[in-house]
Amino acid sequence: MQLGFLLLAALILAAAMALIGELVTDLTSRSITAGVADTAAASLDIMLADELAEIGPVRPLTSSAREDLDSLFSVANDAEVNKLIEIRLRNPDGSLLYESLGGLLDPAPASDALAGARAGKVTSRLVNLPLAPVGPLQPATLPVLKVITPVHDTANGTVEATAELYFAAGGLVDLESRSQWRVWTSVAAIGGLAIVALFVLVDWAARTIATQRARLAASLAASQELSAENAQLRQQANVANERLLSRVGSDLHDGPLQLLALLILKLSRHAPSTNADTAIAQQAMEELRSISAGLVLPELSGLTLAETIALAVQRHKNATGESVSCELGLIPDEVSPDLKVCVFRTVQEGLSNAHKHGRAGSATLSAFARDGEIVVEISNETDQPSPASPARPQLGLDGMRERLAAVGGHFELASAGDRATLTIVTPLRLEHSA
Repeated sequence: MQLGFLLLAALILAAAMALIGELVTDLTSRSITAGVADTAAASLDIMLADELAEIGPVRPLTSSAREDLDSLFSVANDAEVNKLIEIRLRNPDGSLLYESLGGLLDPAPASDALAGARAGKVTSRLVNLPLAPVGPLQPATLPVLKVITPVHDTANGTVEATAELYFAAGGLVDLESRSQWRVWTSVAAIGGLAIVALFVLVDWAARTIATQRARLAASLAASQELSAENAQLRQQANVANERLLSRVGSDLHDGPLQLLALLILKLSRHAPSTNADTAIAQQAMEELRSISAGLVLPELSGLTLAETIALAVQRHKNATGESVSCELGLIPDEVSPDLKVCVFRTVQEGLSNAHKHGRAGSATLSAFARDGEIVVEISNETDQPSPASPARPQLGLDGMRERLAAVGGHFELASAGDRATLTIVTPLRLEHSA
């Protein structure tokens, strides 16, 4: 891409420099030709005006007047530079007054230039004109400066004749060639320097862009690596937390539950009259068993998200004996393991709260996917809430909040009339993105 841009820019710059060179060359050539022509025309205008003033108004010219003009033009013909080869003098009406032929063949009509000369305008043009053939030889061409100029009256400045002058232009052609060579050399040098400067600029910009791209790529790779490490650490933290809960559940089952079972057995054997104490101990043991079962994480690796939610509902039903109206919408099957554990625990806690604080058998659950999120709504009918006891902090809600925050989720608790709704929202994390 860098080389292509440089080549395109070089081509555009070369075309622009070529156009400038052509314009400057043409302007230089025109300026040289016009300058030489104006100088020659001014000199001959004075000479011809004086000569015609001496000849007088006699027309056609006498033989002596022709000899005088021949003598005058022989001097111009002997010049080393801008030698006059051929001349024609015309009256203001266009009729031929005098001519001195030099063997040039000029097929181009001069009517427009003569009209301009009669109006006082000098016209010049550098042309290659053929020479008159001599015998069987092929005609050769000669570079000629053709000038058509007015001849002014020295007394009043009016145009009394027009002159067609043909000067040898070999020196003029050489001068123009040298000027053109200098112009094109300068243009080529400036263009070359511009291309080199453009190359340096493009190379510097390309190196800067490549360096910035490498830095951005390195930053992106580092960010992706940190994101992967954070996801892995979050998953490991969730696994460690669930293992801790499982260990606590096992310790409750193997410790206090066993002691309570032994105590109930002794009370039933040795003190049959203390039925109330036995009932209290049995109730405490059932609650501990329920807590212990809730702390032990079931095997979720082979379950889909819908099956995980259904398992949490079934566990709740087995523990409380209450049915839950469950409606599962279209949700992805394979999600990340930490999201699956989070949904299982929060649904478990939400149903437990509904059982504790709501009317029996009034709990409903719905789950669905929405805009890249998993939404679970648990609703139940409630009685008027009783004042919260400062000695019983809301450990369940705080734990649910922390668990959801670990996966970027949150929950909302709202009530309308006699119905409370817990809305659990977690970002959708597919299994391959864990």
